[in-house]
Amino acid sequence: MIEPLDLNGPLTGGTVVLEASAGTGKTYALSHRVLREVGENGRAIDQILVVTFTRAAAAEIRRRIRTRLEEASTVLAYRLANDNRLASDPTLDELISRWAASPQGVEVLLNLLQAIDRIDLAPITTIHGFIQRLIQDNGTLLGLDPQRRLREGGRSLLQELVNDWRRSVLSPAPAPWQAWVQSHSDLSLDGLMKLAQLVDDDRDMLLPEPLDTGATAVDGWQQRHERFERLLASDGISTGEAMQQLCKGTGNKSPAGALLGKTKLAQLPDLIAIARDRNDIKTYRKLVQAFSTSQLKRVLADPDQAPSSGLHRAAEQLCFEPIEQLLTDLVHALRQGAWQRRQLKQEMSFGDLLERVDPARLSPPVLAGLKQWRQQQLSCCLIDEFQDTDPIQWRLFAALFDGEAPLTLIGDPKQAIYRFRGGDIRTYRSAVSTPERQRFSLDTNRRSDPALLSVLNRLFAGEGSFGSPTIDYRMVQAPEHASPSRLRCADGSPAPPVRMRWLGEADGGKPLKLGELRDSLPQRVCDDLQRTLSSGMELQQGDGWRALHPGDLAVLVGRNREAVALQRELQRRGIPARIGRGGDLWQSPEAASLSLWLESSERQGDRRAAAALALSSVGGFLAAELSGWSPSDWGAWLQQLEQARQRYALVGPLAALEVVQAAGPGLPRLRGQANGEQRLSDRRQMAELLQQSWQDQGRPSAARLLHWLNEQQLFGGEGEDAQQRIVASESMVTLTTLHSSKGLEFPLVWCPTLWEVDGGVDAEAPFRAWDPSQQRRVLELSRRSGSSPRAERLMEARLEGWQERLRLGYVALTRAKHQLCLDWGRIKDSGASLPAWLLHPELRQQEAEQPWQAIADHISRASDLRQALQHRCDELGIHLEDLNPEAPPAYRPAANTQPLAAAAAMIPPRRPFSSWGRWSYSRLHDQSQTLSPSAREEEGFDPDRESSPEDPGGAEDPCWRELPGGASFGTLVHAILEQLDFEADLSSPEVRQLVRDEVARSGLDPQLSNSLLGAIEVLLQRPLGGPLGDCQLNQIASGDTLRELPFDIPLSGFSASPSSDVLGEALEQLAAHHDPVVQSYARERLQQRQAQLSSGFLNGVIDLIIRRPSRDGTQHWVVLDWKTNRLVRPINDLMAAKDYWLQAQLYRQAVQRWLHWRLGEETPVRIDAVMLFTRSGEGAWLLDETGQP
Repeated sequence: MIEPLDLNGPLTGGTVVLEASAGTGKTYALSHRVLREVGENGRAIDQILVVTFTRAAAAEIRRRIRTRLEEASTVLAYRLANDNRLASDPTLDELISRWAASPQGVEVLLNLLQAIDRIDLAPITTIHGFIQRLIQDNGTLLGLDPQRRLREGGRSLLQELVNDWRRSVLSPAPAPWQAWVQSHSDLSLDGLMKLAQLVDDDRDMLLPEPLDTGATAVDGWQQRHERFERLLASDGISTGEAMQQLCKGTGNKSPAGALLGKTKLAQLPDLIAIARDRNDIKTYRKLVQAFSTSQLKRVLADPDQAPSSGLHRAAEQLCFEPIEQLLTDLVHALRQGAWQRRQLKQEMSFGDLLERVDPARLSPPVLAGLKQWRQQQLSCCLIDEFQDTDPIQWRLFAALFDGEAPLTLIGDPKQAIYRFRGGDIRTYRSAVSTPERQRFSLDTNRRSDPALLSVLNRLFAGEGSFGSPTIDYRMVQAPEHASPSRLRCADGSPAPPVRMRWLGEADGGKPLKLGELRDSLPQRVCDDLQRTLSSGMELQQGDGWRALHPGDLAVLVGRNREAVALQRELQRRGIPARIGRGGDLWQSPEAASLSLWLESSERQGDRRAAAALALSSVGGFLAAELSGWSPSDWGAWLQQLEQARQRYALVGPLAALEVVQAAGPGLPRLRGQANGEQRLSDRRQMAELLQQSWQDQGRPSAARLLHWLNEQQLFGGEGEDAQQRIVASESMVTLTTLHSSKGLEFPLVWCPTLWEVDGGVDAEAPFRAWDPSQQRRVLELSRRSGSSPRAERLMEARLEGWQERLRLGYVALTRAKHQLCLDWGRIKDSGASLPAWLLHPELRQQEAEQPWQAIADHISRASDLRQALQHRCDELGIHLEDLNPEAPPAYRPAANTQPLAAAAAMIPPRRPFSSWGRWSYSRLHDQSQTLSPSAREEEGFDPDRESSPEDPGGAEDPCWRELPGGASFGTLVHAILEQLDFEADLSSPEVRQLVRDEVARSGLDPQLSNSLLGAIEVLLQRPLGGPLGDCQLNQIASGDTLRELPFDIPLSGFSASPSSDVLGEALEQLAAHHDPVVQSYARERLQQRQAQLSSGFLNGVIDLIIRRPSRDGTQHWVVLDWKTNRLVRPINDLMAAKDYWLQAQLYRQAVQRWLHWRLGEETPVRIDAVMLFTRSGEGAWLLDETGQP
């Protein structure tokens, strides 16, 4: 039983299922639930695990929760002070009224303020981010090195494995066997790569057991081939004649397909001989396969009539068994080989992460240890997009939370569309259908107009709308008092909520051909977009109306190449357009410019390469300008390229590219072009990835990095990093694929290709199937499509694929806010599409092998298809119109129109900024960034501790150089130094036990204890320098130190108080500092930044404060912050790049305020700050020589 959710109702424990249909506000419900868990149940925000699908979604959820906490705390504070301030929405206002009236109101406020203070520590992350944290904290328990790097994509490694297998297994084999293997289309390089990706990604999928035949696949094939040829020579003619008689019956087809009709099967032996003599192996194999039992079962109306002995059995064995053995050996080699090679590289893939924490593979003691860790670290869990969870993920969350702690599963089975990524709708059904589950729904759609919702409700009404009895459509409603339609025509009348454009039919009432429809797609759709922009239609905005602009329009298509074709056509017409969520980054024109740059870097002094770079968008020069260059001009350009080359060798491609860009007019000229900002964003993003690859590959030459760049262009990138970061999206038409549109919304949406149906699983190719006996997914490698169990598995896989396409269509239809436009007609092979299924419910055959077959027949043959469609559209409220053949009016951009946010983009728009809050240094430093979910911000942890450590720097002490880098190691060093008595004997049992305990807690190698203790001893014996001179840390008594001092000082007070530019004021002070290094840094930063007002409170934790002897009545204090960075560049460069000078100044001010509170403002104090880099023992000092900061 599913009940509507009351967002302010009782907070139930146990496992709760929340089904949130498209547009009903699941992120709102999630953030509201977190707010209540914090406020009412007093849960610490850093113990509430929130898991979602992508990093961008996690960042958006964190922003939404932060906003919710800040608004709720501010309004509640005013209510407690008897100021009746209203919240931004009725649900929140009702909750705050209840809190304010309760005796616990102040306690709730304190809970909310504490959560705001620690929101950046909250574990709001992706599933893989959570598993990474689990491994980092439990590496020893799991037997895993937590310092292993996570590789988001593994295509290059799988490419290596497949190529090695082809070289070692196929290349040495006899030529006939190689030709036999290559005759299978799915065993090409592309096909093998798809198989390798499937095997590597889906670790819950069972592989077939290895075949113990006692011979290799090639030996088995040779033996079976000889046997078949002998039997063919003796029995071929008689067997062929018998097959001809067998297949003549009604309902039977030819087992040779298009190669030979069923009345000519007696000719099979002769045709086989001809194909063999011509060395036409593919035809030969297909003709041989016609004799096989499996093929006959597939084409006979009564499969039991298929003969299975003699020549038929020999053909069966020859055609299928050797290839099945070959593929079985391959998939096991791929899975094992991928793990072994990643181990050698100290890497893990997403699949490795899941496999290593799968409760089904863990021993009871290990699982008990993980549960104990969860109890200590996490008090409840909310999982977003649960319909896309795979079986291993659910087993892990069920083991840690289900029945143990509150668990909220938020999803929508109607939007389960990521089966190709491992998402399994069966996992969702299994998890939510147990009797003890509490199931709720969100039924109010706040995205779409009521008129549009009404049409969609009628369209999806009735049973079987999604082709499955297990998924129902629940009616949704609009909010009370919502305007029926917020889109109007030029004459002021409401625009139709759904348009359906009739594409017509071919001559003679025949279906339209798919190829012609695809070819005409760009012009057909762009004509309608242009006509809409010129129609005078208006959108309601607040209390007024405004004209449409391109950013209001979106087109959802099936393939990325269709989106690219539409973008080109729109840009040709002067209509700005973008690939939604970002297209393939490596197909940007800037990839070619970067290739020219790397090529010129390798060809030192080559004038042709330098000229090509100068003419590219990186250089930005015009040909006419180059033709007028003097020798000195050429010399200056070549000198700049040489400087860039030197920067490349020292610090990598990112810095080198900046040198080249600064030497020419490329940046301003590109910004002045249409789509120029997007291209600059692409270039910067690619340069960052080049820098990352440069570090990963061990600082390769420009030629080697160019090879890596060319590979990305050729094969495409992997993961979120390979998607373009979108800029200026509000002013452009959005073009995106159906899959990529999930989670987005647009005012007007076109779905011009929903009539397309993919072919589904190939009859012979490997595929992922469901095994009911094992209740697991299995890899089906059998190629006998007419035999069991492949036949049943193939039918079910095709049915599941069709059901997922229906759900994908639902996702597309629910992206629109005001108007939806569909294309439909009498189209070939469109009977299995979503429009066909929804427009002809009376013809559905739910229990049939192909439930859509009657619909497909009706579309092909019905003489009154157009009239029946008109009647159905009238019932549904759809405006049916014929395709307009006239050319649309020319597009003219509207002047002075303010763009409306058209979509919740991949990188969500920044939320309206509130200057009030509880500010840490990191949050002040970059309000637009969200730290990693487990980042311990100013609480003894540097946000810049990279999880992917760089190589040791030359300035590091030898004993520190051998130690690891990265976030976990930095946390370990801080934890030890926080507790260590600097004067203690480091060889004492107490100190050794302290180090051993902290190393064990970190999850790092236990052998690290001895080497780390020696490195710390070296650090303590180093002179601190600066005003402390030769003083060493081991000479400072514990009574003269304060460790991990938290501070929480007011900047202004509540939100009504005036705001100040905290960082700007600190930089102004540094710009007047006597140290020229500090002064130069601060002045440069002041030129680069904009004012950033803040009010509220400044908080953080200072690693160490040292009290020194007073001089002339002035107390002397030193603020010290540990820095465990790898020293790959000079310390002053690090201080500027990481803004450590600014951090030091803010910490000095915090200590000054703290001392004045304790000692009184009349007591003179001097406060110096030092950032102490542990790996060299060197400190960067920010001195206070005046006695006052």
